[in-house]
Amino acid sequence: GVDPTTGQVPDTAEAEAEQLFANLTAILRAAGGDLGDVVRVGIFTTHLQRDRPALNEVWKRAFGDHRPARSAVEVAAFVRPEENPRFMIEVTARIGA
Repeated sequence: GVDPTTGQVPDTAEAEAEQLFANLTAILRAAGGDLGDVVRVGIFTTHLQRDRPALNEVWKRAFGDHRPARSAVEVAAFVRPEENPRFMIEVTARIGA
C-alpha cells in the first residue's frame, strides 16, 4: 500500500487498501493483464481483526463479481517497518493464456 510517488503509506486502512489495489492494477496492466486475471491472493496484515472490514470493502469494489482464491495471515511486522504498512499482498495471475 505504499504510494509509489511519495514513498508513504496512507493514514487509514481503507486508503492503504485502495493504494494496494491501485499498485496491483498497475503491475498487472504492465504485464498485459488486469484484476480479472488474478486466480489467487495472499494477504499479510499486522492487524487482521481491526483492518479486515476496510480491506474487504475495497476488495469488493476492486474485484466485483470475480472471486479469486484468498488467504489472509496476521504477522507481527514487515521487513521495512519504517514505512509502517498494514498490508502486503502476493498474487498469482494467469495472463495471456
